[in-house]
Amino acid sequence: MNLKYFLFLLIFVLGSFLRFYNLGWDKEYSFHPDEVNLSNSVSQIRFFEQMNPNFFQYNNFTIYLYKVTGYFLLIITKNTDWIVNIAKITLIGRFYSALFSSITIILIFYLTKIITKSMNVALLASLFTALTVSLIQSAHFAVTDSILTFILIMIAIINYKSNNNYNYTNFFLVSVFIGISLSIKSTAIYFCIIPVTDLIIELFRFKNIKKFINFLIILITTSTLFFFLLSPYSFLKWDNFKAGMILEKEIISGTKKVSWNYQFLHTLPYLYQIKNLFWQMGPLLPLTSIFGFIYLVIKQLREINLKIVSLLSWSLSYFLSVGSFHVKFIRYFIPLLPFFCIFSAWLLIEIYQSRRLFGRTIILVVILTTFLYNFAFFAIYKKEQTRILASSWIYNNIPPKSNILTEDEVLPLNYKNSSGGFYNLLPTLPSFETDNLNKLDIYTNRLAEADYFILPNRRTYGTLTKLSREYPLTSNFYNNLVNGNLGFKKIKEFYSYPSIFGLNINDDTAEETFQVFDHPKIIIYKNISKKSFQDIKAILVYNIELN
Repeated sequence: MNLKYFLFLLIFVLGSFLRFYNLGWDKEYSFHPDEVNLSNSVSQIRFFEQMNPNFFQYNNFTIYLYKVTGYFLLIITKNTDWIVNIAKITLIGRFYSALFSSITIILIFYLTKIITKSMNVALLASLFTALTVSLIQSAHFAVTDSILTFILIMIAIINYKSNNNYNYTNFFLVSVFIGISLSIKSTAIYFCIIPVTDLIIELFRFKNIKKFINFLIILITTSTLFFFLLSPYSFLKWDNFKAGMILEKEIISGTKKVSWNYQFLHTLPYLYQIKNLFWQMGPLLPLTSIFGFIYLVIKQLREINLKIVSLLSWSLSYFLSVGSFHVKFIRYFIPLLPFFCIFSAWLLIEIYQSRRLFGRTIILVVILTTFLYNFAFFAIYKKEQTRILASSWIYNNIPPKSNILTEDEVLPLNYKNSSGGFYNLLPTLPSFETDNLNKLDIYTNRLAEADYFILPNRRTYGTLTKLSREYPLTSNFYNNLVNGNLGFKKIKEFYSYPSIFGLNINDDTAEETFQVFDHPKIIIYKNISKKSFQDIKAILVYNIELN
């Protein structure tokens, strides 16, 4: 076997291992809300009696895919959990995420090789893809980012191989993949940028309007047909689908306020996403990716290579469009990451070819820092999940019948060996509700009653302490809680930061979904002083006004 192909095999095995390792990291508790909603929808499907998923955040294809797979596993194992149990269905989804994310490494190697005609660039791009933390993290969730990224790169490959020789067969294949991607999630409409860009280039080059119109008709009709075939209830329940899309648009644009969007208030578009690229990719890879993109754009201005214009156009268009959203979840940038790996590898090899020693040094430094960051992040999947650790500690250290107060989510987890009435779990605090006198009463009553207060993640305090103008009462509460003024003392903290050689990389400043699903920080406070209702109220309203 050629040495370079052997190296690629090692890269693929490494990347696949990182993606498939410990897919059951949550011990069947399902902490990702999208996973729960998707799996719950799958559990309701009964071929062919009940085909309506009754869920329009995602389209139908992955729901049917998980269900069909569940039936196959039912036949093999005789275990009905594979078609009705949320945790088992979630595991099926994670398997597909890891599978398609692993295949993406192969596709990036192939795409880079045919674009650059360089094995070195292809090897480096595939290595960066294998080691990119955000791709590994998304492979551990039963959501659609990994499969959509796989389809996007398939579109790019077919489209690239068709350049300067567009034929109906190739364009039909591109249209089929776009239809499949739309049947998974409607935001895949962005994938049309790649073929449409090339069609426009073809039109300007050859002035063949008839061919341009024919290809547009193929794109629209074929993609719509496969969208319908694989996601029929997006059409059969059009009003529900349309309402869901309108709601998503309002949330993404920020016109509709929901609690999980508050973290993005006062954040700067583009700069916020670029900052989070360093959490997604590592300390140096984002820089070489951005400089690589700029380098390739400048290179196109000097020596136009129409074969990569569509890739650059798509990357820029997607970045400019998605980067302008009010909602800035890091998962929105996942389809960009493999292309960033290509741009980075291309630039680094070009530097190496012109300045050998400097190029070799910078390549080694980028590989080493990316690998070390990957190794640090991967450590979280080798540990017990923090919610499970915290729950175990609570059962072992907090007396039965204690009053436990939480917010956002309930802890401890209800272990099978624990009765439902083991603790008195007070109603969770209404953290994101408007600060007013009614909220003040709720806070003072529950804090006075609580023996222990648990911060189950940083969603609330990490966001609302930055919004003191909008949430003066809640910000005041967190500040006084930390300072001990409310009589609560921190007695235990659980975290699972990326770590290497005993050093933790504190990722509290990353976009919250990077942390809160698989490794949230949990803080437990004990009510030491047992302050009265009046004392707590006086502390909470000090120096603020409420209506």
